Amino acid sequence: MVSLEETVKNIKPLIDDLDRMVWLAKRNSLEPDDGLTTNESAAIHLYTMQWSNPEKSLYIQLNRTLRNE
Repeated sequence: MVSLEETVKNIKPLIDDLDRMVWLAKRNSLEPDDGLTTNESAAIHLYTMQWSNPEKSLYIQLNRTLRNE
């Protein structure tokens, strides 16, 4: 299985503060109760997290990009 850090490496230049948010997501997902791995749980957490500037949030930027494709 690929780590979350490895998974997001290609979008790091596009998303502000991604390293810190990945770290926070993993820190908040150390022992998931739902049977997911830390990386799986952190990926969901990362996608749903809201950055201090909501327009910079991962889900906002990914969804905007997908709509523009």
